[in-house]
Amino acid sequence: MQYQLIGQIFEVIPKEFKDKKTGEVTKSFVEVTVEQVSIDANGFRVKDVEKINFDQSYYQDLKSNIDKYIVVPFEHRSWRDANTKQMQSAMMMSEGATYTIHDKNPLKPIEPKTEVKKAS
Repeated sequence: MQYQLIGQIFEVIPKEFKDKKTGEVTKSFVEVTVEQVSIDANGFRVKDVEKINFDQSYYQDLKSNIDKYIVVPFEHRSWRDANTKQMQSAMMMSEGATYTIHDKNPLKPIEPKTEVKKAS
């Protein structure tokens, strides 16, 4: 299933998976930390942090947009690690999709303009 993640880019870190036996790099990617701030049903602010893995080719673009807002179509994927035999999972950008960058939060409601009436 595909989702849309909207939040502020906090950090962009290049990462690698290495084969423990050979030391050979088996996968290179970019881990992007995205912060989301919302309001719960009781009116309290809630902060959530997600990490999404991107192809390493996106590193420069994402790094240059730290503190801006990102909209990412993503999928949650799971797999069994060949070395540890444990289940691993990660959020990854959907194949064939692209992200968009915004200077302001695209979900923040626009404040209504109020007219100031002059007293006569």
